[in-house]
Amino acid sequence: MMFLTGAHPDRQESRERDRVDFNFDGTVAEHLHATDSDFIQPIRFMRDQPKFPCCVGQTLAEIVDALGYEGGLPEPTWASGVSIWREARRRQGLIEVIELGTRLEYAIEGLIGRGWDPYREGEDIDDEEAGKGAAPAGDDIDDEMFADGARLAKDIQRYRILGLGSGVLDAVDEALRRGWGVGIGTGLLPPFFAHKRVPEQAEQVLGTEYLGGSKDNHAMRVAGLGAYEGRRKYLLQNSWSIFWGGAHSPDGGWLPGCCWVDENVIVGAHDVHVMEVKQ
Repeated sequence: MMFLTGAHPDRQESRERDRVDFNFDGTVAEHLHATDSDFIQPIRFMRDQPKFPCCVGQTLAEIVDALGYEGGLPEPTWASGVSIWREARRRQGLIEVIELGTRLEYAIEGLIGRGWDPYREGEDIDDEEAGKGAAPAGDDIDDEMFADGARLAKDIQRYRILGLGSGVLDAVDEALRRGWGVGIGTGLLPPFFAHKRVPEQAEQVLGTEYLGGSKDNHAMRVAGLGAYEGRRKYLLQNSWSIFWGGAHSPDGGWLPGCCWVDENVIVGAHDVHVMEVKQ
């Protein structure tokens, strides 16, 4: 099985702009510390990207699905990660280049500015859904109306976490506790690709020998936090299907497609974005 990446680091000028306009430092009276209990946000729908490097779109779709979910719906409409990735590439001027990834900053701009399409079975391997032959702007009228309705129904405010060391961790912890979505961009190292879906590895906390650096950059959702050995750990929801990875929740439940990572992985991420999703 081939695991695809595709999260290019955001532009430095965007980081400097966001330092002024959208910086979130998580300032509260009392931060989470390494002795606090584990906390996990809802995980609604596992993602896959078998053909396209669309991890930035899948990451944001995971956040929208989990935090914008209207409970009680018998057939919830999941967000299309492919459409979010496609709109990001449209904003980058690469709409038809379906072999390339894109930046989280473009995907977030598209999510807020356009919205998103509904998930369709098979979209993850459909060249047309990915943008092959697409117009420079706009899709068919049904998708545009759905996307605009989704945008209007879910008020999304974005932030970026910029800082060093424990300051980054405190801000991530506070965002998660508030029920906000967190997505990171980070490099991957060979052992991460080989992380098996076996119970023996479910308790493993992956460190910087698995993630970090600037090669094979990948976007993932931070879905939870906890503590181990006096340190913080974070639950990542990946978009490589239920057949990669796997972790245990605090109550012992099985979380396929997820993994726990050490605090240094979060501190070393090249981009850390926060999204507040309001009904």
